Amino acid sequence: MKSYILRSISLVLVVISTLISHAQIINSDFEDWSLFSNLRMPDGWTFAGVEGVAVPVTRTSESHSGTYAAKGEVMKTGLCAPLSILTPTLVSISYGSENLGFSVFEKHYSISGFYKFNPVEGDKFHITVIMFNDTTTVGIGAQMIETGAIEYTPFNIDISYISEEIPNTCLITFTICGPAGSDGYHEGSYYTVDELDFDTPVLLYQGFGDFNYQFALQQNYPNPFGSETEITFEIPENMTVKIKIFNILGQEINELADRKYVKGSHSIKWNGRDYNGRKVSNGIYFYQIQSGDLSQAKKMYLLR
Repeated sequence: MKSYILRSISLVLVVISTLISHAQIINSDFEDWSLFSNLRMPDGWTFAGVEGVAVPVTRTSESHSGTYAAKGEVMKTGLCAPLSILTPTLVSISYGSENLGFSVFEKHYSISGFYKFNPVEGDKFHITVIMFNDTTTVGIGAQMIETGAIEYTPFNIDISYISEEIPNTCLITFTICGPAGSDGYHEGSYYTVDELDFDTPVLLYQGFGDFNYQFALQQNYPNPFGSETEITFEIPENMTVKIKIFNILGQEINELADRKYVKGSHSIKWNGRDYNGRKVSNGIYFYQIQSGDLSQAKKMYLLR
């Protein structure tokens, strides 16, 4: 009984620590903009522009939510090379800062958001996220988008870690590159981004001695998905697990599992249908894993 109480206290302390240290992406909805040297920039972000000549990143009211979003457009400057044309590279560094990005306090395993993209002559929209421990890269994620999207479309990028070190800085970059590489982009290509978010941090489940286990829900794959998606999760010991699906209103629409699983990694699939076997409509859904007092949830996107 005493061991159970100590283990429970250890788990509660880890949960509290995770909640306290959870960091948000600075100005993730691009609502806040300030003037720097007569260039209006989103707070917490920087881009390269030529004052009075070309401003490749601007504030737009065509937002996914809220009042504003960030729009980046390839622009000609009329200047000599290499400044004759500017690509809208938007990075998560405050103007004038020498830091590599903004502060984080734990490993995040994916980043999501919404975008529009108008490519000209095969240009591509490139998103990268890099996690640093001081100046050392410990995790990275990237996505190259080649297809245009006239309406806001969700993206979700997994972050893969190459080190056991906990990151303390995150750098996010949005840019447009040409069909064959980083340069060669074309005037008129543009993107719009809004409503960025990290995933739910992994909950550590701590035992005794040298054992550190995870109660972890992974991002579904593929995401967005059309007809079917796979949900993977890990549990630190044999336990009964429930996996449920909820719509954006928080209404439960299906239950994929309610049974005992053995310690380890498991996966289960969802075919985009409700309790009655009916196909649900396109949109945002949430999936939740629950076992006793342990619970995690993530969002996913259905696009048929």
